[in-house]
Amino acid sequence: MKFFPILRKSRSEIEQIQLKKIKRVVNIAYEKSRFYHKFYDDNGFRPNMLRTYQDINLIPIVHRSLLRITPVDEIVTNHNYDKLHLHTTSGSSGIPIKFYYSDKEAFLSDYGTLRTYLIMGMKLTDTTVALRDPIDIRKPTFYQRLGIIPYDYYNIYKPMSEIYEKICLKYDNIDVLKGMPSDLLNLCYEIKKGTKKFPKVKLLISDSEVLDDFSRQFISEVIGRPVLDFYGSVENGCIAFQLAGSQKYFLNEDLVMVENENKESNVSDVIITNLRNTTFPIIRYQIGDVVDFGDGKSDISDINLKTIDGIQGKYLDFIVLPDKSIISPHIPKQELTHLTGIKKFQIIQREIDKVIVKIERDKEYSEQIEQNILSKLNHVFKNQIVCSIEYDDILSKKITKKFKVIQSDVAQSFLSEI
Repeated sequence: MKFFPILRKSRSEIEQIQLKKIKRVVNIAYEKSRFYHKFYDDNGFRPNMLRTYQDINLIPIVHRSLLRITPVDEIVTNHNYDKLHLHTTSGSSGIPIKFYYSDKEAFLSDYGTLRTYLIMGMKLTDTTVALRDPIDIRKPTFYQRLGIIPYDYYNIYKPMSEIYEKICLKYDNIDVLKGMPSDLLNLCYEIKKGTKKFPKVKLLISDSEVLDDFSRQFISEVIGRPVLDFYGSVENGCIAFQLAGSQKYFLNEDLVMVENENKESNVSDVIITNLRNTTFPIIRYQIGDVVDFGDGKSDISDINLKTIDGIQGKYLDFIVLPDKSIISPHIPKQELTHLTGIKKFQIIQREIDKVIVKIERDKEYSEQIEQNILSKLNHVFKNQIVCSIEYDDILSKKITKKFKVIQSDVAQSFLSEI
């Protein structure tokens, strides 16, 4: 960790780094983004009001709903889209938001992620066994072919029993095992019922979903290693990470600024500023997650980064079929995400053979789309589950902070009985 200067900075030094970076982002946003220029003018804010660290509170907060309805052309500071990288949010709990990055910003985001994994304990020559959605599976780069940061991807749309067999045949020891909590749970289920000895794992990392207490304990017990969680988002890259010997999440404070919107409560909406991206500025943005801020203090000596105690964002549960097999939650989620006519959706498994799909429709929804939904899910669930659709045109107003896109009342009890 001695190679990462931010870990050795004092609190005052970290705050000065953040102030310098946010001044730059705010100035560029005000000068080149029509949205931010008008938004700041309407709220009585000017960039020259940023003089001290405490002045950051003068910057008006941008709520997710406002960003969602604002045309991208009004937000971006660079309209040369052919040379920009496009990323979108999943859209499962609302209309997807598009984000653009320059080549340099994309590099800095990748660097921030890599740096985080190295701080967590990974080495540059470690092979990462990654359980991933096929959309996230990349071809090896030239440096990976040379043995630097090599990845061995496993497609989570394949049967987990097949993935388990392949990993056991290929490895005696695994440097880094990484996946979303629901997919790691699925793998652990195969390990518990399988006959082959699973490789010994050096570093176990979860990401992309909320890691609840049940999942953390189950995965740790089966793999025999503590789970270190990585908290990030499409908009901001890596936000926070865990280290061995601590239950807290350490904030990447030179890359993002994290604030508590409700100063009177430890558990509150989180406000995030991306300190490196000016193409699509994310400044004091309400991302939609709720965070347990705790006391904010590090419990590891010589590290002065602020901490949070936990994240309460979007959850996914896996689906259990009557034949006792498990379906990755990302498969049914992906089938419905971005479908025409659907504003928001939620898939709920009340019983092992019954699923309810709650749909918030938009004006393009039709009977044909309904049939398409049922056909897709019947295929995913191998015709073992009866799917029914319920319409809830105010679903978004009923979403709690712990919204589960895929909610199974069967999943945890099923694993508990193994």
